[in-house]
Amino acid sequence: MAAGTAGNKADKEKSDKERSDGKAAMAMLEDSVERLLVELDEARSGAAALASLSSETADPADTQELAIRIKSLEGENQDLRERLASGRGIAERLVAKIRFLEEKK
Repeated sequence: MAAGTAGNKADKEKSDKERSDGKAAMAMLEDSVERLLVELDEARSGAAALASLSSETADPADTQELAIRIKSLEGENQDLRERLASGRGIAERLVAKIRFLEEKK
């Protein structure tokens, strides 16, 4: 009977560690997604401001420079969207793994 008790204790400790690791990973992922959302908002704000300035600028050189900057920010936005999608996928897999482990115990 002692071997069974020791086995149950080891299983519980392993399960507790996996749950703790999963929670830590989820917290890190949530922080990363939050930072990406902030960066996306900043990029969108910058693009909107540049678009507004572009329409007010009379100098074609300034307009061209602003257009280049806007394209650059749009590229950054696309990159951030892709990173967010990837982060969501990772989060969904982690949540599924945590649920599986909790159901398994």
